Amino acid sequence: FIDSDHPEIKKGTSDQSFHDIFHFEILRKLQDFTQYLGHNVRVILVPSVRDAHHDAVFPQPAFDSHLPEDITQQITCLSNPSLFSSNERYNLAVAQ
Repeated sequence: FIDSDHPEIKKGTSDQSFHDIFHFEILRKLQDFTQYLGHNVRVILVPSVRDAHHDAVFPQPAFDSHLPEDITQQITCLSNPSLFSSNERYNLAVAQ
């Protein structure tokens, strides 16, 4: 979500920490979006090895999102790689 190869990240010109960008610019917007679309929407977040604010190891642990309990029903954070089931089919989630 915060690409370590982005020119502004490489320059170090951001006035916010990576943690703040992720929580306030990404997670907050996802939370608002899922609430707008209704309770049937599910979002799965899988980290990328290029995330500037996440562990640069593989396999990667899931994001530590600290979301309110009512929204954790809609937004799920998984590790990279992960195996999850959707509509009774298994899907492999791997960040690129």
